[in-house]
Amino acid sequence: MTLSLQTIRRPIALLVYYILYWIFFTVEYLKPLFYKQSRMDTCRQKEQPKYQVKHLGIVRNDGVGEETSICSNLINVILWCLSLGIDTLTFVDSQVVDWSSWVRILCRVENFAKDSCILETSSCSHLTCTVENKSTGFFVLKLWNRNQTIFTLNLLHSNDAHLSLIRGIHHLVRTKLEEYQMIPISSRKKYVLDFLNSGAEGAMIGCEPQLVVIFGNIPSLVGFPAWEVRLSQIFFQPSFSSFTFRDLKEIVHMTLQTPKRFGT
Repeated sequence: MTLSLQTIRRPIALLVYYILYWIFFTVEYLKPLFYKQSRMDTCRQKEQPKYQVKHLGIVRNDGVGEETSICSNLINVILWCLSLGIDTLTFVDSQVVDWSSWVRILCRVENFAKDSCILETSSCSHLTCTVENKSTGFFVLKLWNRNQTIFTLNLLHSNDAHLSLIRGIHHLVRTKLEEYQMIPISSRKKYVLDFLNSGAEGAMIGCEPQLVVIFGNIPSLVGFPAWEVRLSQIFFQPSFSSFTFRDLKEIVHMTLQTPKRFGT
């Protein structure tokens, strides 16, 4: 009886031993392979450049009242960005040509100095406005608060500057300044809002936008990616004020699956 038990136990022990040996051998053999693959994945992630959203959407502004529509939508965008703590906003409008006369109107409306297209003047407490005449053919409007740039507005030469848009931005920054200053610097983000009709014009200006919203007269949305159509619908819905970061994140994820347009 004893011999039979020993006879049975020995093969079982050998079987268990070989099974365990095979498991440990396999693990030790595969571990370097997994480690190598992990290192390769890490290297690939480091090699890949950070993705930047070149064009986030196309907004149609057809017919009468285009300036009002642009101003209203833009103010909502700025309001949303400031509430997120975005540090610097840059606006580029390729449709603006002869802006000097509008600067004088803006100065009169906002009680700026007559030479504000050259000089820096105070528009309200701790907030200054600078309009500079650039030799490259466009003007730069900067709002400062205690030596910190609130936003920059670049306006190319055109014959239809959006005075209401500029006044709306100025009023918005004044009203949102206290809330903006409450945001910790570490949580602020920097985005460039580029209002152009094509990526080629953006390259001409020399800016590298991270977040681009295109305003222009688009005859049709046929052929545009779904994320662009979705954004245009959001901008023209009354519920745009409830547009959240989650909505933007969803659009950006859709962008990653969309072929690049405008050569960017």
